[in-house]
Amino acid sequence: MKELKDKYSKFNIDDIIETKIKQGISAIKEENKSVLENTSKSFTEVKTYTISLKKCFDTSQEEISKLTMKLDLITSDNTRQKELWQELTQTEDNHKTNAMNSIQRLQHEFKNSQRCNNSKMNDIEQLLHTLPRISTPLNQNEGTRIPNSQALEAEK
Repeated sequence: MKELKDKYSKFNIDDIIETKIKQGISAIKEENKSVLENTSKSFTEVKTYTISLKKCFDTSQEEISKLTMKLDLITSDNTRQKELWQELTQTEDNHKTNAMNSIQRLQHEFKNSQRCNNSKMNDIEQLLHTLPRISTPLNQNEGTRIPNSQALEAEK
């Protein structure tokens, strides 16, 4: 036993414990330093990605704004074109109705006055039947007018 005491008396247990505690604290400090560095790097990466995403978002908002303005402009142009088209077709319909009314009035006057022979009456009736073909009909698929030659072909 004395040998053991002599052998271990050289070492102070308090010194051993203190050394182990210091080593443990150093290890913890190094580990914390590493964790702190990794956290800092991760935070910097997140910050960089966030800035990039913000730039992308801002750019997309600008594009959306530009496209919205273009869409509004196109919509207003289309609305104006529809209004003009309705005006044009209404005017054309009015002229067609007036022409048909005038022909019918003339036909009636000629019948009543007996100044017109049968061939002239037939000419007037033919004119009355061909009047709708004089105007170019609306092409329903495209919203455009079909040229007279094509309209006549379509009727045949």
